[in-house]
Amino acid sequence: MITPRLITNVRHWGSAAGVALLLSGCVTTASDLGPHGTRELAAEDQALFNGGQANNLLWMHKNRVEEADRALAAGDTQQAIRALERLTHQGLPQGYYELAKIYDQGLGVPRDAERAAELYRKAVATPSWIRGHASLNLARLTLEGDGVQRDDLLGYYLLQQAIEEDVGRDAKARLAALLSRGGDGVRADPAKARTLYQELADDGDSEAMAALAEAHAPGGWLAEAPELVEDYRRRQLRALEREAEAGEPAAMVDLAELYAEGGWHPGNSERRRQWLSRAANAGEVSAMTALGRDHLRASDGNARLALRWLDRAVAAGDVNAMVVLGRALVEGNGLERDLDEGTALLNRAAEQGDPLAHAVLGSLYLDGDKVPAQPQLALEHLRQGQQLGHPWASYQLGKAYLEGDHVGQDPLRAMTLLQDAIDKDHAAARRTLGAALLEGEVLDADPARAEELLTQAVEQGDVRAMTLLGQARLTGQLPGGGGRGQGVSLLEQAAEQGDAYAMLVLGRAYRKGTGVGVDLARSAEWLKRAEQAGHTSAGEALMRTRLAQGDAGNIRQLRRAAEAGHAGAMTQLGQAYLAGNGIARNPVQARTWLARGLSSGDTSAAAPLGRIYMEGIGVARDAGRAMDLWRQAAEAGDSHAMVDLGRALLEGDGVAANPQQGVAWLERAAEHGRLGAQLALGKAYLEGESVAADSQRGLSLLRDAATAGNAYAAQLIGRAFLDGQGVSADGERADRWLTQAAESGSDSAQKILGTALVRGEGPLSVDAERGRRWLTTAAESGHAGAKATLGRELLRGQALEQDRERGAEYLVDAALEGHGSARLALAKAYLASRGLETANQQAALLWLDGVLEGEGDLAIETLHQLLMETPNLES
Repeated sequence: MITPRLITNVRHWGSAAGVALLLSGCVTTASDLGPHGTRELAAEDQALFNGGQANNLLWMHKNRVEEADRALAAGDTQQAIRALERLTHQGLPQGYYELAKIYDQGLGVPRDAERAAELYRKAVATPSWIRGHASLNLARLTLEGDGVQRDDLLGYYLLQQAIEEDVGRDAKARLAALLSRGGDGVRADPAKARTLYQELADDGDSEAMAALAEAHAPGGWLAEAPELVEDYRRRQLRALEREAEAGEPAAMVDLAELYAEGGWHPGNSERRRQWLSRAANAGEVSAMTALGRDHLRASDGNARLALRWLDRAVAAGDVNAMVVLGRALVEGNGLERDLDEGTALLNRAAEQGDPLAHAVLGSLYLDGDKVPAQPQLALEHLRQGQQLGHPWASYQLGKAYLEGDHVGQDPLRAMTLLQDAIDKDHAAARRTLGAALLEGEVLDADPARAEELLTQAVEQGDVRAMTLLGQARLTGQLPGGGGRGQGVSLLEQAAEQGDAYAMLVLGRAYRKGTGVGVDLARSAEWLKRAEQAGHTSAGEALMRTRLAQGDAGNIRQLRRAAEAGHAGAMTQLGQAYLAGNGIARNPVQARTWLARGLSSGDTSAAAPLGRIYMEGIGVARDAGRAMDLWRQAAEAGDSHAMVDLGRALLEGDGVAANPQQGVAWLERAAEHGRLGAQLALGKAYLEGESVAADSQRGLSLLRDAATAGNAYAAQLIGRAFLDGQGVSADGERADRWLTQAAESGSDSAQKILGTALVRGEGPLSVDAERGRRWLTTAAESGHAGAKATLGRELLRGQALEQDRERGAEYLVDAALEGHGSARLALAKAYLASRGLETANQQAALLWLDGVLEGEGDLAIETLHQLLMETPNLES
């Protein structure tokens, strides 16, 4: 018997074929559904199409469904669930279907897509008049991989079944989307997809018109046809306008999206706002949220209106509105900050399974900038957000594992999570993974992959990636990835978009001639912009550029400004006198102008003035006065003084050592980006000097300094990997970092690298020729140790081809410069020639001093000759 309830539902279903199915119990099998499958369905999935006895909702069950409807309307979801479960206990498909919708939509319960999919399957498995609707909803979850393993083939068959049963919803559109490009187990059929979309378009479906326009656009899945694109776009616009004018809120929202950035008519924010307002006033909750968000983002935004619309959307239960409003209140973005209300809204959204809410809360509790840090709670939110598929959560979690931030450093886990975010097109994840592969510290270096990722991030508009890629090309880290000119171009683009670090890199490059010609005027220009943009290292870099300019004209202008009462100019003039840059060095004038700058309110004068007293430059050394000056400036926020004060306290230089206070000041300076602090702290943590050793923290600080161009930091990192100091010895990393320092002009790094390559020290293999080149470079620049080592190796003739004359010259030069082991080698050789091999080390050195003082040039010539004739050198 067909009840009134059944007739109503069949009319909603709208299919005579459906009535026949209802009465006959006939079913459609998977083999009847279409020719596009390329493999067999799994056995458990075939059961969804293999029929069975129809089981339809009868009149006697009507009250149960209506009871559930009333309970949902009253907000009593648990009562609705109990009513529907009575139907499922009788195996009635509509009970499963209605219950699935509750979990699918999160109606009064946390959304549970897995539970919804399970219930939809049960609704599909038994023939009934609701089977088509259940098939369509299950297809949606299956094709999106939402709560179930994604399965394009099963989704295809479910959509075919929904179309066969004429559910009158979006089954055709979903099937067309699948067939347009094909899927796993589903053969593409663009012609069929076009036919399906065209049928919908002919019926006035605006979304189908939009899909056909995109299909004929460049890169679409149909032949490129600009005239058709334009035609479908016009038809879409007219269709939406008709629906909107007829009072359809969803059409109003779609119209508004055409005027959004990325829409068909981008940039018309007023037109967009008008349609959103109409939709919102018509009760469309998503429009309320969108309107509130737009008011927050707009330069002419109206906080009162934003709050009004978002409050209304939140009251209607819109999770997106909870997230938008919660973020705005937490960040103070367009609204007055209210951390309690903001976090409460975000937690409500998270409890309802919103992945973005979890990602936002994770970021909030991990950073600890706005609320007290709660790392474990933060990580739990990020894990839930990642499991729910949000790329920002995956990115943050991956970054935490990459950096060891509140979790154990786990490179493999980090790469997996970052790749998960990259697969969802997250630009910052591409940039972060690219930077890690370029750096080659936590992950193995892969410059080609790094360049690919950074380039993709740049294409997505990531400005920081633009800076990193530009810097890598400028410095030659990517020899196969574009020239240095491209590096400059990228850095300039990033700088013009406001990236202060790009400005800093350009300023330093033009001062040092890194990848570009030296141009101090352009250096000063970029560094001024970086300073104005708030980069903490720009002031120091700009000072170096100004001092490097050092011509008389600049000094005259500086003096005029200082004499006119400009405190900063007084300090700069004092520093010029102190360094002898652009003017004759004059410690007395330096002290005078620095003191005037300090008394005029420029606390940056205290750090160099303190150095004058600490080092006794033109005055009696006064460590107490120096410490007073540094402490005064440091407490006023001068990061230069923090470095000097921290070093003095750490090392006990002229004052009682206080490592704890020293580290505290250096940490504060490091937070301001001071390279000197990063260097001092990094070295202390790496070597365990006056502080507990922390090699990972030490290396992190030193990497920051080395990346900013400090050769000594790169040398320390290289030496650590060479000696296995706090880290596992690693020849590749030792070579790379020492080479970076050596190429930056550090003669001590050249000596260390050259010696290690000549002798095959630590994890480095012997490369005698390359080692000799570095030792020679250091020796020619005057490094006594390099001369001693090179001289000894040339005399021995073991690792290097013997050249006794050249070796003797290097060794004597090193000895004359006071190098200890070189002097000892000469002394032993000299005494051995007189039959005094058994003399002790102290006696030998005293003898050498006496010979050199008494015999002068003759003694040096004799030593040359002795070294050339001595068969072995033990020292």
